[in-house]
This record gives sequence, structure tokens and C-alpha cells, in this order.
Amino acid sequence: TYTWQALPPELRPRARAQLTDGIAAELTLARDLLTDLGLKELP
Repeated sequence: TYTWQALPPELRPRARAQLTDGIAAELTLARDLLTDLGLKELP
């Protein structure tokens, strides 16, 4: 779960697209960090 209230109001997502873009970016970062550590992606 996310606690957007912890962010300053100007940084909180205001629209669904901003929310989904932010979550997608976090998942991409996690994948990239894990593959940099040697984890192999499944096809």
C-alpha cells in the first residue's frame, strides 16, 4: 500500500495516470536493480 499523505501535496499524484505511471516506474527500477544483481528475466 502507498501512503501518499506522507508526500508534500505538490508531489502527490493528482490523476490516475500519474499514479499508474509512478507505480510502473517503481516496478521498472526494481526490475533493473535486480537484473543488475544477476537475476535473470523469464521470457
